Amino acid sequence: MYSESIFNGFNVSNNLSDNKEYPTRYKGNTVDKGRSSRSDRVYVYYSNITCWGPSAQSHLFSEDVAKMHVHCVNEHHQRKCSTQNIRSRYKNNGKRCFINPASPSCTSESGTHGGEFIAINKYLDAKPIQGHVLKSIVRQLEEPLHFAAVLLRPKKKEIVLVVPYFWSGQGISDDNVIIVKQIQALRTLLGKSMIIIGDFNNTVQQIEEAGWLDMLQVQPIVPNIETTFKNAKDRKIDYILISRDIQHIVVDLVPDVGTPWVHVGFSFALLTRPREYHIHRVRQPAAIPIKWMERTNKDEGAGEPADSCEFTLQTLIGKWEKLDANARDEKVRSARDKASLWLQKQKQKTGIGILGRANSVLECDPKFQGEYKKEAVSVGEELAHASLSAEFLCLDILDIPDKDQYKYIGRGQYPVINRVPAALPDKDNKYVEPKLAFWARLASLAKLSLNTEGVFKDNRCHYWDVRRL
Repeated sequence: MYSESIFNGFNVSNNLSDNKEYPTRYKGNTVDKGRSSRSDRVYVYYSNITCWGPSAQSHLFSEDVAKMHVHCVNEHHQRKCSTQNIRSRYKNNGKRCFINPASPSCTSESGTHGGEFIAINKYLDAKPIQGHVLKSIVRQLEEPLHFAAVLLRPKKKEIVLVVPYFWSGQGISDDNVIIVKQIQALRTLLGKSMIIIGDFNNTVQQIEEAGWLDMLQVQPIVPNIETTFKNAKDRKIDYILISRDIQHIVVDLVPDVGTPWVHVGFSFALLTRPREYHIHRVRQPAAIPIKWMERTNKDEGAGEPADSCEFTLQTLIGKWEKLDANARDEKVRSARDKASLWLQKQKQKTGIGILGRANSVLECDPKFQGEYKKEAVSVGEELAHASLSAEFLCLDILDIPDKDQYKYIGRGQYPVINRVPAALPDKDNKYVEPKLAFWARLASLAKLSLNTEGVFKDNRCHYWDVRRL
């Protein structure tokens, strides 16, 4: 009931409308600049609390902060054996905790570094990152995790919320680059859009010059305040990095300067219908998939269907080099004739031998009329014919059937502009198998039932676990 009322998608109410990069959302044929219901928002609070103690707990569980749906917290400095206190406090507050314990400090044997957690209301649709994904990142980079992460599931979209903490006083150091690589690995493994909130201990300008924004494919959102670190002027080191396709869902960013520690906190709202926000995007020809590939090992059977993936340039060159001179000439002539036939049919319909139609604004623009327009159309028709001939030639060499070739053409023609959701659709995650997770969970419960006498009778929670499966 609750997940439907909170994560039921959202209407757009964008307070960043002065940013020209944010297009207007459309609803049907009318422009809707945003009338957002409060139930269509999830409110998030973030702060670096310096350490988990009485002052931190007093502030986090105060009336205004406790009512936020999500808490993202840095520097709790609790080892794994001590994190139960955090879980218990938030459990009493109606929240689940996803905790990354503090790691050993590099400056002292007894000290700790960082420690992050995300506390989220129980009724929100969220789930932890699968353990084997996190373990693979640790093994790959040989470094403990320096972030907490959870998978939020708003309507028709999955978003990874990450709360990292970077080493203080090191700037763009190798240790901090490793943390960026950990987050980049998480993004690569899951293939999801990300919201990264944390204390980066570097300004946006520093991380941009270091190339971190391009590595993570994110855009910064910085609180409108002089500094986020009270002990220094013009030191904005706490902010948000968000994937470019969902940057429109962060609204109402408000600094919290009344924190009882040196870092300024902030709160903001997440709009929960990311794919209702539309933009105009030029349609691109599809990548060419493999249908059949000759196998080098004859024992396997040459010419049998192969797995689907993208053709490489080497595949095309290899097939072309196998043709003799006469076969090459025939392929080129056939592609030109086919392109000519397509463009002649198009010219009979529109009067111009270019696939598609020109934009009506450009067509009627007085600056592009008369002889200039005739010359431009003539050059455009030559370009369209050359491009289409080259495309048909490549498709014929790769043995793509004629009925499927329309998906892979369009270069050098009139652009086709579609209205699509700004948030990209989720990709299938090849590193996570839901069926495997289901059977592993069921096997674990079955083993527990066999090894523990009367477990389902004495502990009903396991019974409901099986019922859910």
